[in-house]
Amino acid sequence: MSTKPKTEEKAMVIIDQEGNPTTAMIPTIPGNGMKMTALPKGAEIEGDLNDFFPEELPERLPRIKVDQHEGQFVNGETEERMEELHFLIFAAAYNNILYPPIDGRKNDAPGWLCRAQDAKTPVLNSMLSEDATTELIRRGAGRKCENCKLMQWVGENKPECNHTILLGCYDVDRGYEFTMQLSRTGLKPTEKYLSNFRRMKAKPYAFITTATLEKMQRDKFKWIQVKLTQGVYTEEYPGCAGMIQYIDEMREATGKARMKATVEAEPEKAESFEFSSNNSDLDIEDIG
Repeated sequence: MSTKPKTEEKAMVIIDQEGNPTTAMIPTIPGNGMKMTALPKGAEIEGDLNDFFPEELPERLPRIKVDQHEGQFVNGETEERMEELHFLIFAAAYNNILYPPIDGRKNDAPGWLCRAQDAKTPVLNSMLSEDATTELIRRGAGRKCENCKLMQWVGENKPECNHTILLGCYDVDRGYEFTMQLSRTGLKPTEKYLSNFRRMKAKPYAFITTATLEKMQRDKFKWIQVKLTQGVYTEEYPGCAGMIQYIDEMREATGKARMKATVEAEPEKAESFEFSSNNSDLDIEDIG
């Protein structure tokens, strides 16, 4: 039988229904919350976490970034600044994307040059000119990401292709959805955090995620890193009753829409296409 994890209360600043900050005692799981013998009801999943594609996350959603100078989260739409975030992760889209210019040269590519929405199999931008396409292929673009030279470090030079994890999130204190893009030094700790849910066979949105900022330094390099911590069972957090079921239904609707679009474009895949509503170094997208 599933049981709720033992919790303790902690004073946190949350936003009330009128939009004013207020201090409340919020139930939290001591430690990292991962060492439990049974999951709460509704938190279990079957199989692995499913990824959303980036285009399935609405463009209207505000992007949360990090001000590396001030050490604060910033809402890119409202300019609101925050020291700490509490949210639900309802989507994790892995993406490899190469932006112009390439090799320091100008080109006529609109937006991106090469992109792999599954972080494995890339495609070149169809709007590229023949010359630009030839040059990209010569440089190694368009091949499997696993062996692509454009994703490798060259000395201290960062890879030209950017591997990212785009998180779709719901702010449980402010009541809105947002996206958060993590890359480079942010990939390993973010993937480690998400892998905890895979190991537990739990939905990430069945628990509150807390994001804080830490100052990091390695030799002469200094940066602000985002720390993700798993907390209380979602249904126990103020104002979040029913959120797990709501996100389950939202993900299922998204999956059905994806399946319909795929079948319409490629009818031969109708019988093999399946979808499950069960979801699946730290560098968040910076300002400037």
